[in-house]
Amino acid sequence: MNLKKIPQKNPNLFVRKEDAGLLLYNKNSKRKFFIDKITEKIFEQCDGKKSFSDIISEISDIKKEELTDFFEDLIRAGLINIDGKLKETKGFRAYPYTISNITTPLVAPLHIYWEVTYNCNLNCKHCYVKDRKLSGDELDVDSCKKIIDQLARLKVFEITFSGGEPTMKPGLVELIKYATQKGIAALITTNGTLINRDLASKLKEAGLQAAQVSLDSPNEKTHDEFRGNVGAFKAALEGIKNLLQVNIPVVLAAVPTKKNIKQIKNLIKFARRLGVQGYRILECKPFGRGENISNDMISFDEYRSLLKAIAKERKKKGMFVILSESFAFLTNKDFQKTTTSPLIDCPAGRSMLSITPDGLVSPCSYFAFAGLTIGDLKKERISEIWRNAPLLKDLRAIDFSIKNKKQDNKVCASCSYSRKCGRGCRALAYNATGDLRGLDPRCYVFKKGRK
Repeated sequence: MNLKKIPQKNPNLFVRKEDAGLLLYNKNSKRKFFIDKITEKIFEQCDGKKSFSDIISEISDIKKEELTDFFEDLIRAGLINIDGKLKETKGFRAYPYTISNITTPLVAPLHIYWEVTYNCNLNCKHCYVKDRKLSGDELDVDSCKKIIDQLARLKVFEITFSGGEPTMKPGLVELIKYATQKGIAALITTNGTLINRDLASKLKEAGLQAAQVSLDSPNEKTHDEFRGNVGAFKAALEGIKNLLQVNIPVVLAAVPTKKNIKQIKNLIKFARRLGVQGYRILECKPFGRGENISNDMISFDEYRSLLKAIAKERKKKGMFVILSESFAFLTNKDFQKTTTSPLIDCPAGRSMLSITPDGLVSPCSYFAFAGLTIGDLKKERISEIWRNAPLLKDLRAIDFSIKNKKQDNKVCASCSYSRKCGRGCRALAYNATGDLRGLDPRCYVFKKGRK
């Protein structure tokens, strides 16, 4: 490492101060990082005026070797530039959209998942929100903007506009532009079928940072059947290409079932050929229409086979593959998570909140589907909900660490995987047991009797 070089903070970073240090968000890579108080003072020295050598000489209480290693980590993570040139390592392994191991309270959420409409042009078999009834009318654009103003004051990093199908929301482009102007990264989750070239261009001009598009199979018939509409595959593919053409990063997402489990490996290869940024594997959850397709849910052995296939793909460069699942560590070391403190992967109520089309707030969408909401933005400010909602306080108080012998969940207390598992989904646990501290019904350790 050339210590004469001059480091400078990446201008694409959003920075938010917390009691325990700094939270950093790279709006280009969608990566989030946490820097504690000790390393915060080192990072702040990277002002584009001092060389590495100058900074090292001013920080006498940390060894030179440790500082050098730290600077190299900052370079690999794309958090600092050198001599005005960004050298972010493309192969740097980090999970987009989440920060692992958040165990301290945050002053505000980092991410808002906003279902701006329940309207949709498809009829997906697993849809969580189809036929859900609203407590009132959908929020209009002006009301949404007022909420975005609140989020901007709190320095929320991201808003994911979802649905239903968000492109059916009147004023979506206007909301994306408004959020972007307020310093919030805007993303969408979409079925892709309505994104023509004109809309893709408008989304790009508005500042859309990325799009997640559902694609469940490389086979047209399989995808169309699952999504409930003939022609859905071709329309989604066209939407993906239109987004890529205007340089909007695309992440594809699939829900594995018995109908497409054998096609997932080819699906990931298909995604690589399309040139998308990554692929996410999402598990079907028993909410909404998802309750009606239990016979199509994959078995433990099928899940194990899927993990092995994904693990191989993850080793290849050029596209990340994420399994949005807590129990992946069971079948392959590539998915194991190591930490010196209890790991909390689930961001619900800890680093994120969700908003329904009519302004109700939940820790995440699944809690809303389970019938639990914690506030109404037509009557309350989101900062008040974040600070005062009893359910959030209860959720944040849950300690599933192996040292906590008094915890309610005896299975987690005695499990040797306590520090590797994210303890699953609290919304699913509540839905199944009526208890926030209950056992996630998908727990494969429990099902297999492993310790």
